[in-house]
Amino acid sequence: PGAMKNGENIRATNAISNARASFDRAKAAGAETKAPADYYMAEAYLDKADHEAKEGDNSQARHFADQSGKYSSQALQKAGGGAK
Repeated sequence: PGAMKNGENIRATNAISNARASFDRAKAAGAETKAPADYYMAEAYLDKADHEAKEGDNSQARHFADQSGKYSSQALQKAGGGAK
């Protein structure tokens, strides 16, 4: 069970890291002013992912990180930062 829990931790950490990178790209593209709704949803989901990871709920952390990534991608596109 320990190894499985460790794998869950790694997947959650990677998901949050990827979400944070997407959010940072959206922020750099000016999404806060050009696509505020998506930007703030991405930020809120990222905060929630961090919170769940700290609580040890890696499944929820990954879910919220994925949601954050989706909103960051939408914000980036709306801000003119491409499709990445």
